[in-house]
Amino acid sequence: DVFNTFSSAETVLVDFMLGVTQGCCTGLLNNSNIEIPSCADGVYSNPLSVFEYCYISENTFTDGVNLGLSKDTQDNYCSQDALALACSADDVHEFLSVNYQYLDTYLFP
Repeated sequence: DVFNTFSSAETVLVDFMLGVTQGCCTGLLNNSNIEIPSCADGVYSNPLSVFEYCYISENTFTDGVNLGLSKDTQDNYCSQDALALACSADDVHEFLSVNYQYLDTYLFP
């Protein structure tokens, strides 16, 4: 069961970062093709569907989207070259990889 695979802390971090990804890319491009769905939407609307990326918690995801869309985040974080390139390529995996490298360098112990 996908909903029990991750610990709650991991789920919160993943959902939040997926939201930041969508918010950053939507804000930078205004027409980004990145639209990350709810995992439940796929499970309930089409049980055979598999999303490459999806979120579990709507509230956590929305918090990430709102942060990604904020002017300060757009100006000081999302516009970094590597993140902006990932957005313009509609590449969620690349955005998350670059984002993780940033967090690993500047935030994680």
